[in-house]
Amino acid sequence: EKGGQWSEALQLLAEMRAANLVPDAFACSAAAGACEAQGRKTEAQQVWDEAAQALPRATDAWQAYHGLVALAKALQTDDCKSETQLLKQQLGKPLELVRGVLPKLKAREFGQLAWALARLLPSSISTQQQQQQQQ
Repeated sequence: EKGGQWSEALQLLAEMRAANLVPDAFACSAAAGACEAQGRKTEAQQVWDEAAQALPRATDAWQAYHGLVALAKALQTDDCKSETQLLKQQLGKPLELVRGVLPKLKAREFGQLAWALARLLPSSISTQQQQQQQQ
């Protein structure tokens, strides 16, 4: 059942941390999605923030994809961490990585990526333009 295992997903993340493993954006996205499906908004927001924090560590296209979507989801609310907000300024590497996965995306995944980029890029572009104007 979709999302029915949100507590198990959170427990798995806790076990990973206890074993000194850092959950990547993919693992966090799965757990956050399970929480959202069951209406566990507070838990989902915490995990989306954690997934977004994994974005700079992305080493492949799928990690970058999940990290970008997680960052956009984390930024949807006023509850997101200030560190998460700063990640919008560090999109260069993940955007390069995600290009490698574009041909493999299913329609739903492509839609999620387009949704995420629409939320992330306008502010990044305007920030860059403002910095150029100040120089």
